[in-house]
Amino acid sequence: MKGVIKLGKIAGIDIYLHWTFSILIAYITFIHYKEGQNLQQISWAIFFIVCVFVTVILHELGHAITAKKFKINTKDITILPIGGLARFETIPEKPKEEFIVSFAGPAVNMLIALISSFFIPLNDINSLKMQLTSSVNGSNFMLNFFIVNVWLALFNLIPAFPMDGGRLLRAAFFVFKPSTCHQYCRQNRSGIGGYVYNWGIFCKSFFSTDRILYFFGSTG
Repeated sequence: MKGVIKLGKIAGIDIYLHWTFSILIAYITFIHYKEGQNLQQISWAIFFIVCVFVTVILHELGHAITAKKFKINTKDITILPIGGLARFETIPEKPKEEFIVSFAGPAVNMLIALISSFFIPLNDINSLKMQLTSSVNGSNFMLNFFIVNVWLALFNLIPAFPMDGGRLLRAAFFVFKPSTCHQYCRQNRSGIGGYVYNWGIFCKSFFSTDRILYFFGSTG
């Protein structure tokens, strides 16, 4: 993929950051500055976004490391403003393997959310709501981080391609009712599934990659 910066290597997998991530940071800085926030508040917002994208890397590593258990190698992981892309050399062929590999990503977010919950003060619900009315800061950081990880887990479990949930459902259909699986895959190209799928294809073309974008834009 063009226009990327190598961040390093984890578990033998190259991690890249796309240059468009800098646009996101600049946009966040501008919006917070325009709202009259000071340098400390802007710094908290940027730090929070960086932490969220570290979470995205961990999500993709969850897929990649689990896939490695089934002798499926990952070429690299690229972080974009819209999320992460893991490029696999092959894709899981067995439904059980696809189910486990697909669930590994959301499972990472669930684990991070669980860990984050231990650092959230046990206040009443109204107090927690009040914390969310202000921008990210030291007192509400973990609460916001918890919510983001719960949201990422649930969003990725939406039963629509190319989300993890769509692949989980397809794997289950293949095991219990193969004919239903093919019908589901065809129907899922419309509605929400079609929207997400077409967005994946657009990004796949826009960023000029001819490799396998398994958890983002493959046709399944």
